[in-house]
Amino acid sequence: MKTTLHLLAVTACALALSRPACAQTPAAAPSKTVVLRAYESPANKIYICYGEGHTETEITVGPYGKKDQLRDIEQLQRVVDRLYTNGYRIVSATTGGVSDQQCVTYILRRD
Repeated sequence: MKTTLHLLAVTACALALSRPACAQTPAAAPSKTVVLRAYESPANKIYICYGEGHTETEITVGPYGKKDQLRDIEQLQRVVDRLYTNGYRIVSATTGGVSDQQCVTYILRRD
């Protein structure tokens, strides 16, 4: 179990470092709308879509314990804060999913 969590953490770090810089800058965002979708177990991912061909993926630890849940919500907060700093504001939030996988979708806009 520890090995699996360690591999997951290393993979998440490697993916975060391998993302192209253009997807992280507001200049690369072709749209004034961003769709942010956060999936919980078993997917454990955050997708940030700036428009077609401009989507970032962040892997989260997953809600296995209180410590992991805190890390996941802190990671989501950092993403939303980064978007807010780049001029985006949340205009809509919805939740959905099935029994074993929940997701939250945020629509953000900037002028």
